[in-house]
Amino acid sequence: MCSTITTTTSLLLLISLSKLLTAAVAHFQPCTDDFLKLTEPRNLSNCKPLHTLRAEFAWQIRDSTTPNSPTSPPTSIIDIAFGTRLTEGLVWLAWGVNPGKMAKMVGTRALIGIVQTNGSLAVAAYNVTRQAKMFCGLNPSVEPDPLVGFRDPRFEYRQDYDYYVIHATVAVVKKGEQLRLNHVWQLGYDAVGMSPRMHPTTLQHFDSTETLNLVTSQSTDFGHLQRHLRMVHGVLSIIGWGTLLPAGAIMVRYLRYPFQVQEHWWFYPHLTCQVVGYSLGTAGWILGLYLGKASNRYIFKTHRLYSIFIFTFATLQMLAIKLRPLSTDRYKRYWNMYHHFMGYGLLSVIVINIFQGIGILRPAYSWKWAYVGILAALGIVVLALETYTWIKFFRPDPHKNTHAAADDSMNNPHPSDDNIVNRNSSQKPDSSAVGPSPSSALSPAGSNIL
Repeated sequence: MCSTITTTTSLLLLISLSKLLTAAVAHFQPCTDDFLKLTEPRNLSNCKPLHTLRAEFAWQIRDSTTPNSPTSPPTSIIDIAFGTRLTEGLVWLAWGVNPGKMAKMVGTRALIGIVQTNGSLAVAAYNVTRQAKMFCGLNPSVEPDPLVGFRDPRFEYRQDYDYYVIHATVAVVKKGEQLRLNHVWQLGYDAVGMSPRMHPTTLQHFDSTETLNLVTSQSTDFGHLQRHLRMVHGVLSIIGWGTLLPAGAIMVRYLRYPFQVQEHWWFYPHLTCQVVGYSLGTAGWILGLYLGKASNRYIFKTHRLYSIFIFTFATLQMLAIKLRPLSTDRYKRYWNMYHHFMGYGLLSVIVINIFQGIGILRPAYSWKWAYVGILAALGIVVLALETYTWIKFFRPDPHKNTHAAADDSMNNPHPSDDNIVNRNSSQKPDSSAVGPSPSSALSPAGSNIL
């Protein structure tokens, strides 16, 4: 069992790493046909789907303007369209540019389109400050921004395509030879007048940033690497903690009884599964710590505490390789009880934390159902072996008396004369019985005749 699972583990890791490398060099897929039709009237020649919130972004670099004075920086004029399909309860849609060094929410100059209570649509420019991050409210900007300017903004809903779209012309200060755009997008489900309320706090919403090269259409933002590292973290944790460790526990539980194999036939496969699973799980745990430190904008405390608990007690379990007592030690029974119950409790926490991690990542549903399938397969194996164990326990062993007699003869190969006399006297038949006399039955002649 363990060798098969280990082979599957290696294949899944290779697939994950290949996806990671491919994603780093792959070109963007084209936008949907519906969104391309929406942008046709404005002749936006560049378009790409964004990696979160099912959003899409189209643009066209119109020209560059020379500064009015030697101290004024040159600017680039860009026509943009940003949109996403209608989701139930959507109230506001936002897209903006951060003129700073990196794409992040604080410091973004944004266009936010809001669906009013009467059903009408309104759009305004906003300066997203640190106060907005602290839930202090966000209101439209009064004065124009010197670094990012918006012209002719428009927010519309196209019922024929089921899209919300923001159109605008953006004037951005040009930095360097290559035109890079630190853009941020978002959507939310509540607003009061022209003041949008907090968006959902999922990774999909926190990851809605990107540094885009408008000439090559490629993204160089570190967020892409983080997203793929999260996938690797999830794969390592599912295979290491969630698959190999339970498989090792199943081996040691059922190979000793009812199959009663010799110790080296169950101990070393069990040890292999546990060591490989612990190594992969620890690698995923270290990667998770790195991701938690790199993503200081959000912390998942429960998931983190569970993971620390799992690593700590899994390490204690692995110390049994060197610290397990000998079979002659008097406290071995109590140590076995601790080791088994700690292992069962640890597996329960592992399953809970894996499902919580899947809920945080919110990948395709295939992740969740894949792990459900793994648990179902392990559960079927356990159910079958447990049923066989109880059947064997309640079924009488026909060879038990034979084995006991053989053991007795081996322990007493030369019985004493007193034992022989006692045995013969106890087996003496009743004199009234019909048949040959005991003397004739036990005589050599009688034996030869019979």
